[in-house]
Amino acid sequence: MKVIAIVKAAKLASFKMATVPHEERCQFLEAFATAIEKNAAFLLEANQKDLRLFGEELEPSLLERLKLSSEKL
Repeated sequence: MKVIAIVKAAKLASFKMATVPHEERCQFLEAFATAIEKNAAFLLEANQKDLRLFGEELEPSLLERLKLSSEKL
């Protein structure tokens, strides 16, 4: 999926999420947080791989913002 398509899908999802009742939205966010916690090692490894592949092309300030850590997750 191209970056522009991902951004457009995320924007559309945010509009849909705004119409979801509060309790359902909270349940979704809890499930999402749990999934991030369960997959933290994979996410951190994938982030490091991406930074190695594309890091030289990025400004240092952007690179620092994109770099994940356990604390950021």
